[in-house]
Amino acid sequence: SGGALDQARRLAGAAPIAFVADDVLDSKLSPGFDVIVDRALLHTLPRSAHDRYLRQVTRLLAPQGKLLLKVHADADAARRLGTNAFAPAALAALLAPDLTLESCVASTVGGVSSLCAVACRAF
Repeated sequence: SGGALDQARRLAGAAPIAFVADDVLDSKLSPGFDVIVDRALLHTLPRSAHDRYLRQVTRLLAPQGKLLLKVHADADAARRLGTNAFAPAALAALLAPDLTLESCVASTVGGVSSLCAVACRAF
């Protein structure tokens, strides 16, 4: 959102960071990102959009780039919230074959049991 971007710009101060609004399912950005951070987006997308999401993320990542993900892991809470829950094996399978899950640890997002994961390009 514009408000979130404004707040991020204020918090970043003079740091050399460019904040832009884009649609991850139909991104207009050029490839070459070293890091892409998804803090609770993937689990909100309908399963039918997961392939488009992964195509765009993979396209945008630099060859040695990393995808940092935070997704719901609690199936009951996900159903209640209208999101998707992921177990580590299911997340790894979803990312394959283009991305490899490097690490996956238990976490929380909004008080819901979640996973914090790091993925990289598969070679």
